[in-house]
Amino acid sequence: MDTKDVILELRTGNGLSQEELAKKVYVTRQAVSRWETGETVPNTETLKLLSKLFDVSINTLLGSPRQLICQCCGMPLDDGTISKEPDGNSWHDEEHDEREDGERSDELDPKCRR
Repeated sequence: MDTKDVILELRTGNGLSQEELAKKVYVTRQAVSRWETGETVPNTETLKLLSKLFDVSINTLLGSPRQLICQCCGMPLDDGTISKEPDGNSWHDEEHDEREDGERSDELDPKCRR
């Protein structure tokens, strides 16, 4: 999926008009329109704001979702399985009582929440 499609989908999926999104990320409505038509892409600082606003990675905004692996259990992660603490730290909330190798999750890093 191209950046223009990702931004359009996230904006409409969150019930925002181009004007509302523009205000949230400090750009003009015309800038949002140009992103959604593929004329331009957001600059780095705006990508950071969009990432935070929509709770997705910058890679996802650029059309290539991140492929992360939980460091304690080896479970593949994506934007949909990662949650954020108030302090900004991330964790995933998927069930994984046993890993494929049979190791119990309670023997794993306690930061890996079940």
